[in-house]
Parts: sequence; structure tokens; C-alpha cells
Amino acid sequence: PYSPEILTNLGSALTKQGKFDEALQNYNLALKKDPEFVSALNNKANVLAETGNLQQAVILYNKILAQDPQNQLAKQNLQKANEEVIQYAKIQAAKESASVNLDDSIPKIESSKTNHDKVSFDAPKTGIIENIGSIFAGIFGFLK
Repeated sequence: PYSPEILTNLGSALTKQGKFDEALQNYNLALKKDPEFVSALNNKANVLAETGNLQQAVILYNKILAQDPQNQLAKQNLQKANEEVIQYAKIQAAKESASVNLDDSIPKIESSKTNHDKVSFDAPKTGIIENIGSIFAGIFGFLK
């Protein structure tokens, strides 16, 4: 029984309270009544972006711009969402390149056949741990 404007305003109030699921429900109801209602589209896209659904947000911003290519708010929000997508991709790439093979960072202990008291440490291949003995000394207070 409510107009798209009222449903969108209710969605905005819920968004400000952090009630994103309820806000999305109201934006969806508004868009059911008027699928081209720009305020509901934009606000829904904002909530989607805020909750990590950047791809869906980008789709909605582009839908707004298809209707109104001069819509500055949609342009700004699209740019911000695209920047967040790029930032996310950079973070993921950095995580992948920084991942260390644990086998390469664990010191290898080898016994000499002639002297079983001799223990040698191979330096990790990754260069992350420079001096394993001093690390153990610092952490456990031994090997000094």
C-alpha cells in the first residue's frame, strides 16, 4: 500500500540504523512498484556495496546511468565501487604472492653420522627468518 518514495525513505532510515537486510527488503518492494525508481536503485546499490556485494552494486549503478547518463550521484558511487573492486583485487593478489610455503620456512635439522650432537639449520629459502636461533632465544629464553 506504500509508494516507492515511502518505501525508499523507510529503507534509508533502516540503512542508517545498520539494518541492511530490512533496508534491502524495502528497496526491493519500492522497485517492485517502480523498477526504474532511481532513488531506490541507488540506495539498494549503496547497501549492496556496503555489505560487500560490489558486483551487484556496480550493475545497479550502471542501470541508473543507462537511464540517466548525467546522474552525478550514480557516477560517483560507481567510481567508488569500482575503486573498491580494484583495491580488493590488489589485496587478494598481495595475499597470494605473500603466502609462504611452510616447508620452506621450517628449519631442517640434520644429524651428522659421525657426531650425533651436531645439529645444523638450513636458512629458510624465503628469507623471512634471518636467524632462527635468536628468535627461539627471544621467545623461549634459551639458546643464548
